Amino acid sequence: MPREVLRFERPEPVPAPPAPRSERLEPSQPRPPVIGTPYMRAPGMTCQKRRNMEAMARDLHDARSRIAYHHHSIADMSDVVDAVCGYAYSAQRTAIRAMITSAIAGGLALILAVALVWVIVFWG
Repeated sequence: MPREVLRFERPEPVPAPPAPRSERLEPSQPRPPVIGTPYMRAPGMTCQKRRNMEAMARDLHDARSRIAYHHHSIADMSDVVDAVCGYAYSAQRTAIRAMITSAIAGGLALILAVALVWVIVFWG
């Protein structure tokens, strides 16, 4: 059969060879968890805790990427530390702020109660 008759015949696609290591765009790293993955849906976990976990995973992934690409730059390393530690300690920072605020409020309430008792006892 002549070759012109088989015009719909297509050659097998040849896969492209893998790119050399220096030309790869991204290092092979684990991807951050997708919202709604099963281990993010632990019983009793609030939406805020789940979001914090997801944000920590994303920031850790960003930090690893920055370390892989910018390990020579000190400014980027400080960004990496901020990215990794920022979400990890935000919940503790919030709890500490709440404790300080409640301690101040309790101290003021105690001072007002003592002043009220003093006024009633000595001026009453």
